[in-house]
Amino acid sequence: MERRSRLLFVQLLDIAKRGNYVPTWRCHYALNLLLMEVTDESFQINRFLDSGVPIHVLDVIEWIRTHYDQPLSVASIAAQFGYHPTYLTNIFKKYTGYPILTYVNRTRISVAKNLLTNRTLSIYRIADMCGFSDEKYFMKLFKRYEGITPTQYRKAFHQKKINLT
Repeated sequence: MERRSRLLFVQLLDIAKRGNYVPTWRCHYALNLLLMEVTDESFQINRFLDSGVPIHVLDVIEWIRTHYDQPLSVASIAAQFGYHPTYLTNIFKKYTGYPILTYVNRTRISVAKNLLTNRTLSIYRIADMCGFSDEKYFMKLFKRYEGITPTQYRKAFHQKKINLT
């Protein structure tokens, strides 16, 4: 199970335990989040399988998705799978459309967006949790990929949440 799915599952159990296992709107909400995450993961896997991506590229993608929080380089990923870095770079870009490090950074930014919804985590801590050793580099990449800073994203997310209630 993916890290986010596992986290959502643990949160669901915690919410249920706090309510003496009586279904509440919080339980239903947490369960819906978990189901949407599992569905999303399934669609992502099926999208790659249907597109004819070779299994060894899918293995690299899945490995990146579970190790994004560690220091990664093309050489370290290639060594993990026993490929030459140039070969892995070419085959990965051919099937995903992204260079490996771009894919790694996009994965990290995607995780960071989820973490930014938690107001108690600092930007520095989120950058660290997502595998960025430099907070300023994280903020620069976030702005490049999302068009706004992490702080602006956090404020916009909570503003949207306020407007819905």
